[in-house]
Amino acid sequence: MHNLYIFVILSFAAQILGGIGAGLNSTCAMAIITALFQEQKELYIGILEAGIGIGLLIGPLMGAFLYSVGGYLLPFWTVAAICIALYPLLLHTNRFI
Repeated sequence: MHNLYIFVILSFAAQILGGIGAGLNSTCAMAIITALFQEQKELYIGILEAGIGIGLLIGPLMGAFLYSVGGYLLPFWTVAAICIALYPLLLHTNRFI
């Protein structure tokens, strides 16, 4: 971006869209946990929140480490590999839906 004003506007738009997506994701996750695990929903919501907190702590650290080791593309390739590796788990747990 060579134009500062367009860069700032696009940065704000990206942050707004990311916030909306995070809010929708959190709401859906809570609804799914509440629907599937009615007897122990507090336990599973606590596990979800703990996982989110740990991810927010470790994610930037791991991203910075991967960037320093392999450059700009390594964090993206790592996330892609993790998603591909976890895809069979998603297919296996599809029985809840």
